[in-house]
Amino acid sequence: MNYETEGTEIERATGLVNEFLSKTFQGGFLVKVDRYPFKLRVAIKINQNYIAGFTLVEQTNCCGILVSTQTFVIPEYALQGIAQQMMPLKEALAREFGYTMLLATVNVSGNPAEVHILEKFRWTRGAEFVNKRTGNTVAIFTKILT
Repeated sequence: MNYETEGTEIERATGLVNEFLSKTFQGGFLVKVDRYPFKLRVAIKINQNYIAGFTLVEQTNCCGILVSTQTFVIPEYALQGIAQQMMPLKEALAREFGYTMLLATVNVSGNPAEVHILEKFRWTRGAEFVNKRTGNTVAIFTKILT
């Protein structure tokens, strides 16, 4: 894949990520942007190790929805509020790039922490189903950006 390494998209994203993370993290970060389809990846590092991150990708066939996916915090940094600190950044990035809605799916039976964070940040819980492939109960969460 080709990543945007210069130009307005990467500059806008990097500036926003820096603004948010400089308030709370002493480490660095990596931002990668693909243009078509739009995909933005953020990874946060401390002491040269990536400890957390996420991907935002445009929903296929709908340029108004950005899907939040691949959110992670490595176990050594779990329960320190890092995932909660990333949520306003995700929302700010989606707004900056002109999206109307964020969407995420969550394994509610296996990831109650993410469910709690989404509910705390006023995401709407929608349809729920049992994934036939995994047996996990999955919920769809959305947030309309204003």
